[in-house]
Amino acid sequence: MILPPYPSASRNMASRRALSLALVLFAIAVPRSAWSAAPTAQEKETARAMMDAGHAQREAGDHKAALALFDGADAIMHVPTTGLEVARELVALGQLVEARDAIQRVIRIPKTDDEPDAFREARNKAGALDDDLVKRIPALRIVVSGAPEDASMQVTVDGQPVPVAALVAPFRVNPGHHVVVATVAGTDVRQEMDVAEGDTAPVTLAFPSAAPTPEVEAIPPSEAKTEGGVGATSASAVPWLRWGGLGLAAAGVGVGTITGVMSISSTNSAKQLCVNNRCPPSSWSDIDSAHTMATVSTAAFCVAGVGAALAVISFLIDSHSNSAPPGAPPSATTGIPRASWIGPAGSGIGGTF
Repeated sequence: MILPPYPSASRNMASRRALSLALVLFAIAVPRSAWSAAPTAQEKETARAMMDAGHAQREAGDHKAALALFDGADAIMHVPTTGLEVARELVALGQLVEARDAIQRVIRIPKTDDEPDAFREARNKAGALDDDLVKRIPALRIVVSGAPEDASMQVTVDGQPVPVAALVAPFRVNPGHHVVVATVAGTDVRQEMDVAEGDTAPVTLAFPSAAPTPEVEAIPPSEAKTEGGVGATSASAVPWLRWGGLGLAAAGVGVGTITGVMSISSTNSAKQLCVNNRCPPSSWSDIDSAHTMATVSTAAFCVAGVGAALAVISFLIDSHSNSAPPGAPPSATTGIPRASWIGPAGSGIGGTF
């Protein structure tokens, strides 16, 4: 953010003296009848002290403290010089909308023929700052859609109500993050966005429109059973059973064969060290390895058998689906195999088909 340049320390002292003198001259020159409540001597002295303290806080970089002091002095005096300082600090804090409002108050202060030069200079600076703020203040272009025409709607920006009629034009805000909410019949639609100086950000708040419920056509029980019943489910499961079973069988055979060979190798190594079925401790690791590999091999061949059974079942289901007429009940002799056998050397199934 680019702030208006401030004078040096020596010039600050001169400006402060000129401002204090301007305040005194203004209070003397303007008749008390022109004031609704003219400041007292104590109030004017307090305002001068607050202005000096405000300049010191500004030079220290504490703009919030400077704003509070300048605002207090302006509340007492209501003159162009105090109002201008309030606007400058608001700009420094990023409150551009509030700063322009303060500038407008300065511009509306009545002029007098014998007002001090400091007041005329403050008016000119206030006008220049006002022209600059017009270009820098961002806005939100708020569009609400989907709300019923006869519904009562409320719109807020950062929690502050915005008249719905004012949404025909961009809504002016300070730079930064903003939250826009539209409420209709207890339903809220919100959007958050960041807007930079001089930009106009689009904000679209869309209420969900009530979609018509589609009509569901009744399906006869016989057709429903054929289209979405057991037959359709079985047909869709055939590829998964077939390829999944074949893959499982292949993996089981491979793992079972490898671990079986490893078990035999470990057994032979242990036998070379054993005498009369007595094995020394050095052979125990081979014996444990042989037992472990044998267990893994047996389990792998079992898995292979299960995979083979699943593949065979898939072929049976496919054959039954192709031979049976549509909608016909399964025959009494058609069904799932009743028994299967699995072993290290292979697998098989048996039953009535």
